[in-house]
Amino acid sequence: MRSFYQYGVASMFLSKQRSARISNTVRYDSLNWSGFHFGASYSLGGNTNKDSIKGAMIAVDQAGADNDGYAISLGYDNGPLSLAGNWSRLADSNKSYTWNLGAAYKFGPARVSLAYENTKNKGWKLGDESAANAAAGMALGEQSKQQNWLLGLEWTLGPGRLNASVNYNQIKDVASWNDNKDNLKYAIGYTYNLSKRTSIYGNVAYTDYDDEQAAGYYGYKGRDSVTGVQVGITHKF
Repeated sequence: MRSFYQYGVASMFLSKQRSARISNTVRYDSLNWSGFHFGASYSLGGNTNKDSIKGAMIAVDQAGADNDGYAISLGYDNGPLSLAGNWSRLADSNKSYTWNLGAAYKFGPARVSLAYENTKNKGWKLGDESAANAAAGMALGEQSKQQNWLLGLEWTLGPGRLNASVNYNQIKDVASWNDNKDNLKYAIGYTYNLSKRTSIYGNVAYTDYDDEQAAGYYGYKGRDSVTGVQVGITHKF
């Protein structure tokens, strides 16, 4: 369920090279051929090689950060089996990239999914990262790698669906850190269908960061764990 695994408190550890909105982009999605399909997109870059870093009283030479972006995706959905693979590079990201693979299988009321994601963050992403870098003890523009493993479960239960996931994350190759950081996130939620178009949901998630540096990497300064609770309503028009 996308709203559980990708958005809100129950989402997986989101890559530094993820963006909810991508501007100046053209995208193509193919027809479905016996379950097989693919997509591709191209994004124009908008930055110059030298940009002022917001919130910092310096100008940083970001040579090459004005790259264009593009993405490709392959998928298969037929019967109980779903497979997906994606590769993407955000525009203006200093040629950083993300790729992931996923599989899901449905049997009876249950659907089990497994995913892996690998991100190479080359130190610049659509503007200022100085605050997050400082909270994580990283230098401005410092590179890193993120790896994610996600095990998910969806179970039809009554007039709704139970969602649960375990997400293991590792932050690697940060030059100013003494070691890699291992993080875990546990999430559970339930969606209740009031009608064909309206549903209510509640999610709870607990994230156990390796230490305060790891939490600072994701914007939680001075913390080593976070608990999130989310309730809401969804209506399809």
